[in-house]
Amino acid sequence: MNNNIIMDDLKMDLDLKVFNPSRPKKRAPLVTITEEYNEMLVDIYKLVNSNPEIEKVQAKQTINIKVSQVGSRKTSFDNFIDICRILEREPEHVQEFLRLEFNTQVNLSDPNGDGKKLYISSKYQQHDVENIIKKYINEYVLCKNCKSRNTYLKKDKGLLFLCCKECHGTMSVPKFK
Repeated sequence: MNNNIIMDDLKMDLDLKVFNPSRPKKRAPLVTITEEYNEMLVDIYKLVNSNPEIEKVQAKQTINIKVSQVGSRKTSFDNFIDICRILEREPEHVQEFLRLEFNTQVNLSDPNGDGKKLYISSKYQQHDVENIIKKYINEYVLCKNCKSRNTYLKKDKGLLFLCCKECHGTMSVPKFK
């Protein structure tokens, strides 16, 4: 009699494991899952919008470079000073980087004026100037630790350092060759 109970229990367990298409499976209603998901999204959205630190990360300023051709052999970087202000770098530093990267002469039209142009002595397309500015940003603006643009350059004992205002990291950057 004791064996029959065990066999019956085993048979019930086996019956549950056997695929039976006529037996409906119990599932959680899809509507409830979707409603819960939407509620979680609303909570996350509220959290992101109420946190000022997250807003800083999201507030990325786009850099629009304006380049035009001057004659047949010159390129004008029309908003050079504006880009230097956005990057918070001295125009002379960016100008020297561009001179070395393009391996040609560059001249600032009016160093004391607002939004003045940088003239490059060779003919370049807009994407060429954009690529060089991206390279400058990666080497001399972006923090290597936290990828913040909130940085500054500091000279110390003949070395140039990139210092981050966000994570307080300091790393040496190469001088121009």
